[in-house]
Amino acid sequence: MEKVKKMDAYYRTESNAESAKAKLETLKVEKVLVERVPDSSRNGLMEVIKNMFTDDTKDHHHDPQILHVEVADEDFAEANKIVQESEGFISKE
Repeated sequence: MEKVKKMDAYYRTESNAESAKAKLETLKVEKVLVERVPDSSRNGLMEVIKNMFTDDTKDHHHDPQILHVEVADEDFAEANKIVQESEGFISKE
């Protein structure tokens, strides 16, 4: 791919992240990786994201995940749409 944009998308669950990953892989993408948001991240964007996904009730189990991907410029708008439709939050860093 010539021109790519990096995208980091955050999800409440691994299932949501993996579902988005599968859809993104139909586009022109590289280096697609889903991983758990590290517990050791206690400041900055990671802490904000983790707090955003924290629910006051104990009924819900959340395992925050981050999806890293490089997307071809021509497919970036579609990738953004996929992330939003799969309940992801895109980092603006």
